Amino acid sequence: MLPNETLLRLEYVPLPQVMAWQWGANSKLHELESLIDAFLRYGFQDPPKFDPNLNDGRGGLAHGNGRTEALALMQQRQMEPPRGIPLDNESGEWLMPVVFGNDLPSQEVASAYAIDHNNLTMAGGDFADWEIARMYDRQKYMSMLRDLDQFEQLPETVESADIFQTIAKDTGNQGWLDDDKEGLTHEEAATDNHIVTADIAVKIGPYRQIIPATAYVPWLEQLKLDAGFGKPEIITELRKRLQL
Repeated sequence: MLPNETLLRLEYVPLPQVMAWQWGANSKLHELESLIDAFLRYGFQDPPKFDPNLNDGRGGLAHGNGRTEALALMQQRQMEPPRGIPLDNESGEWLMPVVFGNDLPSQEVASAYAIDHNNLTMAGGDFADWEIARMYDRQKYMSMLRDLDQFEQLPETVESADIFQTIAKDTGNQGWLDDDKEGLTHEEAATDNHIVTADIAVKIGPYRQIIPATAYVPWLEQLKLDAGFGKPEIITELRKRLQL
Protein backbone atom coordinates (compact mmCIF):
# COMPACT_ATOMS: atom_id res chain seq x y z
CA MET A 1 0.00 0.00 0.00
CA LEU A 2 1.37 3.43 -0.95
CA PRO A 3 1.84 6.08 1.77
CA ASN A 4 -1.25 8.27 2.08
CA GLU A 5 0.65 11.46 1.18
CA THR A 6 1.46 10.12 -2.28
CA LEU A 7 -2.15 9.28 -3.14
CA LEU A 8 -4.44 11.60 -5.04
CA ARG A 9 -7.91 12.22 -3.69
CA LEU A 10 -10.89 14.15 -5.03
CA GLU A 11 -12.87 16.44 -2.74
CA TYR A 12 -15.85 18.68 -3.46
CA VAL A 13 -15.13 22.18 -2.18
CA PRO A 14 -17.40 25.26 -2.14
CA LEU A 15 -16.61 27.46 -5.13
CA PRO A 16 -15.80 30.59 -3.04
CA GLN A 17 -13.07 28.64 -1.24
CA VAL A 18 -11.60 27.42 -4.53
CA MET A 19 -11.63 31.00 -5.82
CA ALA A 20 -9.64 32.01 -2.73
CA TRP A 21 -7.00 29.45 -3.76
CA GLN A 22 -6.33 31.06 -7.14
CA TRP A 23 -2.59 31.18 -7.80
CA GLY A 24 -1.49 34.80 -7.59
CA ALA A 25 1.61 34.29 -9.76
CA ASN A 26 -0.28 32.55 -12.56
CA SER A 27 0.61 34.12 -15.92
CA LYS A 28 -1.55 31.85 -18.11
CA LEU A 29 -4.11 33.67 -20.26
CA HIS A 30 -7.66 32.28 -20.37
CA GLU A 31 -10.61 32.45 -22.74
CA LEU A 32 -13.46 32.34 -20.22
CA GLU A 33 -16.31 32.35 -22.72
CA SER A 34 -14.89 29.30 -24.50
CA LEU A 35 -14.51 27.53 -21.16
CA ILE A 36 -18.14 28.25 -20.32
CA ASP A 37 -19.27 26.93 -23.71
CA ALA A 38 -17.26 23.75 -23.09
CA PHE A 39 -18.83 23.31 -19.64
CA LEU A 40 -22.30 23.65 -21.14
CA ARG A 41 -21.53 21.10 -23.83
CA TYR A 42 -19.44 18.53 -21.94
CA GLY A 43 -20.06 19.22 -18.28
CA PHE A 44 -17.21 19.86 -15.85
CA GLN A 45 -14.63 17.16 -16.61
CA ASP A 46 -11.22 18.46 -15.49
CA PRO A 47 -10.75 19.25 -11.76
CA PRO A 48 -8.04 21.68 -10.62
CA LYS A 49 -5.06 20.55 -8.55
CA PHE A 50 -4.32 22.11 -5.16
CA ASP A 51 -0.75 22.41 -3.90
CA PRO A 52 -0.08 23.73 -0.37
CA ASN A 53 3.24 25.35 -1.36
CA LEU A 54 1.84 27.93 -3.78
CA ASN A 55 0.96 31.51 -2.80
CA ASP A 56 3.97 31.58 -0.45
CA GLY A 57 2.80 28.56 1.51
CA ARG A 58 -0.86 29.56 1.82
CA GLY A 59 -1.79 27.02 -0.86
CA GLY A 60 -3.10 27.53 -4.38
CA LEU A 61 -4.19 25.95 -7.64
CA ALA A 62 -1.34 24.60 -9.75
CA HIS A 63 -3.79 24.29 -12.62
CA GLY A 64 -7.47 24.96 -13.10
CA ASN A 65 -7.39 28.69 -12.32
CA GLY A 66 -9.17 29.58 -15.55
CA ARG A 67 -11.77 26.85 -15.08
CA THR A 68 -12.44 28.11 -11.57
CA GLU A 69 -12.84 31.68 -12.79
CA ALA A 70 -15.19 30.55 -15.57
CA LEU A 71 -17.42 28.70 -13.09
CA ALA A 72 -17.53 31.78 -10.85
CA LEU A 73 -18.56 33.85 -13.87
CA MET A 74 -21.38 31.40 -14.63
CA GLN A 75 -22.60 31.65 -11.06
CA GLN A 76 -22.37 35.46 -11.17
CA ARG A 77 -24.57 35.40 -14.29
CA GLN A 78 -27.06 33.22 -12.39
CA MET A 79 -26.64 30.36 -14.82
CA GLU A 80 -27.32 26.76 -13.88
CA PRO A 81 -24.25 24.82 -12.71
CA PRO A 82 -22.92 22.50 -15.40
CA ARG A 83 -23.02 18.73 -15.02
CA GLY A 84 -20.34 17.65 -12.55
CA ILE A 85 -20.89 20.67 -10.28
CA PRO A 86 -23.38 19.69 -7.54
CA LEU A 87 -24.97 21.97 -4.97
CA ASP A 88 -24.32 21.81 -1.24
CA ASN A 89 -27.46 20.43 0.40
CA GLU A 90 -27.38 22.99 3.21
CA SER A 91 -25.86 26.18 1.83
CA GLY A 92 -26.76 25.80 -1.85
CA GLU A 93 -23.16 26.65 -2.78
CA TRP A 94 -21.72 25.28 -5.99
CA LEU A 95 -19.31 22.47 -5.14
CA MET A 96 -16.21 22.14 -7.30
CA PRO A 97 -14.17 18.93 -7.49
CA VAL A 98 -10.54 19.57 -6.53
CA VAL A 99 -7.61 17.13 -6.59
CA PHE A 100 -5.45 16.97 -3.44
CA GLY A 101 -2.41 14.93 -2.44
CA ASN A 102 0.97 13.92 -3.89
CA ASP A 103 2.16 17.42 -2.99
CA LEU A 104 5.35 18.78 -4.48
CA PRO A 105 8.34 19.59 -2.25
CA SER A 106 8.50 23.37 -2.68
CA GLN A 107 6.81 26.40 -4.20
CA GLU A 108 9.42 26.47 -6.97
CA VAL A 109 8.79 22.86 -7.99
CA ALA A 110 5.03 23.42 -7.82
CA SER A 111 5.40 26.50 -10.04
CA ALA A 112 7.47 24.56 -12.57
CA TYR A 113 4.84 21.82 -12.58
CA ALA A 114 2.10 24.38 -13.17
CA ILE A 115 3.91 25.73 -16.25
CA ASP A 116 4.68 22.26 -17.57
CA HIS A 117 1.05 21.24 -17.11
CA ASN A 118 0.13 23.97 -19.59
CA ASN A 119 3.07 23.65 -21.95
CA LEU A 120 3.00 19.86 -22.31
CA THR A 121 -0.36 20.09 -24.07
CA MET A 122 1.55 21.67 -26.98
CA ALA A 123 4.81 19.74 -26.66
CA GLY A 124 3.90 17.13 -29.27
CA GLY A 125 3.12 19.63 -32.01
CA ASP A 126 6.62 20.91 -32.76
CA PHE A 127 5.75 24.34 -31.38
CA ALA A 128 8.67 26.68 -30.77
CA ASP A 129 9.18 28.17 -27.30
CA TRP A 130 8.02 31.60 -28.48
CA GLU A 131 4.78 30.09 -29.82
CA ILE A 132 4.05 28.32 -26.54
CA ALA A 133 4.87 31.54 -24.67
CA ARG A 134 1.93 33.26 -26.38
CA MET A 135 -0.35 31.46 -23.89
CA TYR A 136 0.99 33.72 -21.16
CA ASP A 137 1.26 37.29 -20.02
CA ARG A 138 4.78 37.83 -21.35
CA GLN A 139 6.20 39.91 -18.50
CA LYS A 140 4.82 37.68 -15.74
CA TYR A 141 5.96 34.55 -17.60
CA MET A 142 9.50 35.89 -18.07
CA SER A 143 9.70 36.96 -14.43
CA MET A 144 8.56 33.53 -13.25
CA LEU A 145 11.07 31.68 -15.45
CA ARG A 146 13.95 33.84 -14.25
CA ASP A 147 12.94 33.27 -10.62
CA LEU A 148 12.76 29.51 -11.18
CA ASP A 149 16.13 29.53 -12.91
CA GLN A 150 17.72 31.01 -9.78
CA PHE A 151 16.53 27.93 -7.87
CA GLU A 152 17.56 25.60 -10.72
CA GLN A 153 13.93 24.60 -11.14
CA LEU A 154 13.13 25.51 -14.74
CA PRO A 155 10.14 23.62 -16.20
CA GLU A 156 10.94 20.60 -18.36
CA THR A 157 9.40 22.37 -21.35
CA VAL A 158 11.64 25.46 -21.13
CA GLU A 159 15.21 25.29 -22.44
CA SER A 160 16.40 28.56 -20.94
CA ALA A 161 15.18 31.20 -18.53
CA ASP A 162 16.23 33.78 -21.09
CA ILE A 163 13.49 32.80 -23.47
CA PHE A 164 14.35 35.79 -25.67
CA GLN A 165 17.59 34.04 -26.56
CA THR A 166 15.68 30.85 -27.28
CA ILE A 167 13.29 32.81 -29.48
CA ALA A 168 16.19 34.14 -31.50
CA LYS A 169 17.56 30.64 -31.97
CA ASP A 170 14.18 29.17 -32.91
CA THR A 171 13.37 31.86 -35.46
CA GLY A 172 16.77 31.58 -37.14
CA ASN A 173 17.88 35.12 -36.27
CA GLN A 174 21.26 34.05 -34.96
CA GLY A 175 22.61 37.53 -35.70
CA TRP A 176 20.80 38.66 -32.59
CA LEU A 177 23.10 36.45 -30.55
CA ASP A 178 26.45 37.24 -32.20
CA ASP A 179 28.82 39.49 -30.25
CA ASP A 180 29.67 41.52 -33.34
CA LYS A 181 26.04 42.35 -34.11
CA GLU A 182 24.28 45.35 -32.65
CA GLY A 183 20.80 44.10 -33.49
CA LEU A 184 18.15 44.28 -36.18
CA THR A 185 17.80 47.33 -38.33
CA HIS A 186 14.70 49.42 -37.79
CA GLU A 187 13.28 48.42 -41.19
CA GLU A 188 13.84 44.70 -40.50
CA ALA A 189 12.11 44.92 -37.16
CA ALA A 190 9.19 46.97 -38.44
CA THR A 191 8.38 45.08 -41.61
CA ASP A 192 9.64 41.48 -41.56
CA ASN A 193 7.57 40.02 -38.70
CA HIS A 194 10.64 39.48 -36.53
CA ILE A 195 10.11 38.99 -32.81
CA VAL A 196 12.15 41.88 -31.50
CA THR A 197 14.41 40.89 -28.61
CA ALA A 198 17.65 42.71 -29.42
CA ASP A 199 18.55 46.39 -29.56
CA ILE A 200 17.44 48.17 -32.73
CA ALA A 201 19.69 50.14 -35.08
CA VAL A 202 17.83 53.19 -36.41
CA LYS A 203 19.38 55.10 -39.33
CA ILE A 204 18.16 58.49 -40.53
CA GLY A 205 20.42 59.98 -43.15
CA PRO A 206 23.99 60.01 -41.79
CA TYR A 207 22.80 59.46 -38.22
CA ARG A 208 22.60 56.06 -36.53
CA GLN A 209 21.14 55.36 -33.09
CA ILE A 210 20.77 52.13 -31.08
CA ILE A 211 17.43 51.90 -29.27
CA PRO A 212 16.88 49.30 -26.50
CA ALA A 213 14.26 46.70 -27.41
CA THR A 214 12.41 47.45 -24.15
CA ALA A 215 11.66 50.96 -25.41
CA TYR A 216 11.27 50.07 -29.08
CA VAL A 217 8.80 47.16 -28.85
CA PRO A 218 5.86 49.08 -27.29
CA TRP A 219 6.28 51.86 -29.87
CA LEU A 220 6.41 49.34 -32.73
CA GLU A 221 3.31 47.51 -31.54
CA GLN A 222 1.38 50.78 -31.35
CA LEU A 223 2.62 51.71 -34.82
CA LYS A 224 1.29 48.43 -36.20
CA LEU A 225 -2.07 49.04 -34.54
CA ASP A 226 -2.23 52.53 -36.04
CA ALA A 227 -0.95 51.74 -39.51
CA GLY A 228 -1.68 48.04 -40.08
CA PHE A 229 0.66 45.07 -40.30
CA GLY A 230 1.46 45.21 -44.02
CA LYS A 231 4.95 46.29 -45.09
CA PRO A 232 3.81 49.12 -47.44
CA GLU A 233 1.50 50.59 -44.79
CA ILE A 234 4.21 50.56 -42.12
CA ILE A 235 6.83 52.14 -44.39
CA THR A 236 4.36 54.85 -45.46
CA GLU A 237 3.52 55.61 -41.83
CA LEU A 238 7.19 55.71 -40.84
CA ARG A 239 8.01 58.14 -43.64
CA LYS A 240 5.11 60.35 -42.65
CA ARG A 241 6.11 60.43 -39.00
CA LEU A 242 9.76 61.05 -39.81
CA GLN A 243 8.84 63.65 -42.47
CA LEU A 244 10.87 61.83 -45.13
